[in-house]
Amino acid sequence: MNSNYYISLLTFTPLESDSINLWLETIRKFAPQGVMMSGVVEKKRIKKKEYLHTITLTRDLLPWETEFIVAAWEFLFVDDFEIETSLDYYGIPKDAETEYDIAENVIEELKQSCSKYLHNRWVDTKISEGWRYGLKLNNEQKTHPSLRDWDSLPESYRRAPELKESDLLKFIHKNKSLFG
Repeated sequence: MNSNYYISLLTFTPLESDSINLWLETIRKFAPQGVMMSGVVEKKRIKKKEYLHTITLTRDLLPWETEFIVAAWEFLFVDDFEIETSLDYYGIPKDAETEYDIAENVIEELKQSCSKYLHNRWVDTKISEGWRYGLKLNNEQKTHPSLRDWDSLPESYRRAPELKESDLLKFIHKNKSLFG
């Protein structure tokens, strides 16, 4: 049996034992019969404020099986979380070598959409922090020349992140609503 199969719950606060038991019971109830290897939750602090709670499985969960568990957990758990399995969303093992063949014009269009989205999100954040548009950057007065929507920015102000094709696919999946 391969112990490389797993489902992990990432939380931003440590879970109390009741919540850990709830996580375990959620997998018992909503994962396919016999997929849970044991009743043990491996707890790991992975960053200052990120906690990983992993359950070893007897096989990979299919994407639709994972979605069912995520939906159940969303109903039961009120705080922010992420769920990860040993397969990515497309049913490919995470450690597999994957190649993507995407037309160059599509890549450029995706990068443009991603840049526009990230910039406009940055603008919203800055405005909520009290910043406003100004001809010059001034930290004291909280003015910035880039505080306008992407389409209004001069080309010289536009900064596009360097993204690999796999990152673009993840961005598209995470922000499906932006792409119709």
